[in-house]
Amino acid sequence: MLKTILSTLLLIVTFCAHATIRYVKAGASGPGTDWPTASGDVQAMINASSAGDEVWVAGGTYQRSSGAYFYMKEGVKIYGGFAGTETTLSQRDLSLTANKSTLQGNGACVMWNEGNTITNATLVDGFTVTGGQTDYGAGIFNRGAAPTIANCIITGNTATSMGGGIFNKTGATRIINCNISNNSAPYGGAICNDDANALITNCTISGNTTSAIGRGGGIHNRNTADPIVTNCAITGNSAAQGGAVYNTASSPKLTNCTISGNTATDGGAMYNASSSPPRLRNCILYGNSSGIVNVQSSTPDIQFCLVQGLMGTTTNNIAGSSDPLFVNPLTPGISTGGDYRLQPCSPVINKGNNNYFAVGQSIDLSAITTDLDGLPRIHNSVKIDMGPYEFTGTNTGGLLLATDGDAVTATIPVGLSATALTAACRVVARVSPDGTATTVSGAVDAKVWVETTQPALYVKRHYEITPAVNAATATGKVTLYFTQAEFDDFNAVNTLQLPTGPTDATRIANLRIEKRAGTSSDGSGLPATYTATGITIDPADTDILWNGTGNRWEVSFDVTGFSGFFAKTHAFTMPLRLLSFKGNQRNGYNQLQWVTAEEINTRHFELESSSDGSAFTSIATIRAAGNGSNTYGYNDQRMNTGKTFYRLKIVDIDQRYSYSPVISISNNSNNSLRLFPNPASDMIYIDAGSSLLHTRATLHDANGRLLQTILITTNPQPIHLQHLTKGLYTVQFEDGRIERIIKQ
Repeated sequence: MLKTILSTLLLIVTFCAHATIRYVKAGASGPGTDWPTASGDVQAMINASSAGDEVWVAGGTYQRSSGAYFYMKEGVKIYGGFAGTETTLSQRDLSLTANKSTLQGNGACVMWNEGNTITNATLVDGFTVTGGQTDYGAGIFNRGAAPTIANCIITGNTATSMGGGIFNKTGATRIINCNISNNSAPYGGAICNDDANALITNCTISGNTTSAIGRGGGIHNRNTADPIVTNCAITGNSAAQGGAVYNTASSPKLTNCTISGNTATDGGAMYNASSSPPRLRNCILYGNSSGIVNVQSSTPDIQFCLVQGLMGTTTNNIAGSSDPLFVNPLTPGISTGGDYRLQPCSPVINKGNNNYFAVGQSIDLSAITTDLDGLPRIHNSVKIDMGPYEFTGTNTGGLLLATDGDAVTATIPVGLSATALTAACRVVARVSPDGTATTVSGAVDAKVWVETTQPALYVKRHYEITPAVNAATATGKVTLYFTQAEFDDFNAVNTLQLPTGPTDATRIANLRIEKRAGTSSDGSGLPATYTATGITIDPADTDILWNGTGNRWEVSFDVTGFSGFFAKTHAFTMPLRLLSFKGNQRNGYNQLQWVTAEEINTRHFELESSSDGSAFTSIATIRAAGNGSNTYGYNDQRMNTGKTFYRLKIVDIDQRYSYSPVISISNNSNNSLRLFPNPASDMIYIDAGSSLLHTRATLHDANGRLLQTILITTNPQPIHLQHLTKGLYTVQFEDGRIERIIKQ
């Protein structure tokens, strides 16, 4: 992207009092002493200048005769992009199309610098360089020369050998704030560095190509080239090897660069050959046709980067399977499009290392203070992002809300807020520390459920937020998100309603949050699956906000202890709280009892049993007793040997349900005893455990008179009742147990 202010990397020169400015306008024929007497010949004005002089060139196209090219002169600065009326350089506006100053090739390269002792003090700034055709450096050729090239567009140039846009042979050319696109050459579609140590800073290199067997669609480094590439986007380039970058016997240093959307048969992002050791810091290599290819003992040094195909996270790298979440990345191919800035929830935000821009490093980048957009390279004095674009937003999440079942873990740095997000940049919830000794920090799990059917008493979107540390006592502020449609669905079944729009102050005041401490027992997140007592929170009306950009409600409130959260309007807590569920073995049956509290709109309970604790069968349905606190019981006559498992299915009037914890009752088969059927008319049976086999039992009438002695020899053991009159009788066993029976 062109900028009117040079990077601070540019060499600052103090002009002497006798420095001269010469002026050029397309079609003019004057001596060039000012705009009204401008010259029409760019090269003539360069030739007439001395070190420290400047040449200002107004918008227009400038071309030398066939086979000729422009060439620079040591210490002379050539500025394009003027309207032709400016009196100071700061008045120049490079964004205006009418000010576009074009240096047009004519059967040769556009600009040639060789053997003219050009240093970084020589500057070409604010030009479009196009139409060059030659073997090396069709746009700009530098051999034994190291000019500064700034704020230029270098496009549409074709070389038959190396460096379609720029060719650097030895020297340290500086290329700053340039857009190098749509150039081609077999080696280095955009740039070829041959034994050259170019400094390439804040540049976009895109849409460049090589031949079918070419190398380095974006940059080709060869013969001990050691370029320093910083804050650059290298995207949409194509080659046979090294779609973005090809290195052979070279050691480039890439810092805060993004390489994406490039394509190649081998090494869509980068190809390293002949013992090349490229150094990558704070870089993103993602979304290319393939990642990095290393041959012939080449070993990249990669730290604080996200590199596709690099799955390890050693040396502070992010796993290459992570999506960096560019705003608008393009599929691999030849393109100058796409937007490789970061979305709010990108995993590479604040994941770089600031030290690479500190003073005193072996590669001194401390003079680079802006990113590719010209914004501060380190935002708010926190950690630098990976890639060339620094994310400067508030990082509060994307515009899309999480969907049913979305869950994520976010980490809250000390003193900072964190927004929990899914990989698709859908916002779940926001958790903020409160600055106290008990404040929430570290890893926090967040999950959202969105019910398909509108529940009776709470909004269908509900949450569970659980810090890994001190979940029951941690303090902080929670922000939950809801849609207007979800509030409308709630209002359809409730008379005490939620707001119908951003200005509905009366209904905004109705909103409450119910907090249920702990975690859902069955993972459904429904109110009854939390065992703790519900607490109703009344958020401040000023903390219930409509986000017009995100098209959502944002509800914030302070909490002590984290849990499940439900939006509602009533002050009481929801459907029920299961205080206890117990079971005991009795003579001849298992007794089940449960106690509820805060019961609201419960339809019924289904008692389920299982012999293995896994496969449950419903054995009884017990109708709910009504709102409030209630006690229930059921006697299960079907006793099994060993353990029997029980659970309750709690069904609400809206047919939503949840399960109680599972309990078990152990039946001791050795001591078991029951008499059945009871009452009976002709015959009753003794179902006894092994401890009562081969013992005696006695039958007595209501007055205790002995009527019969029974020897228990089988199981079940019959007792004949035909001869007895109707009434109450007892059977006494040798272990002291007494059972009553009724003769009908």
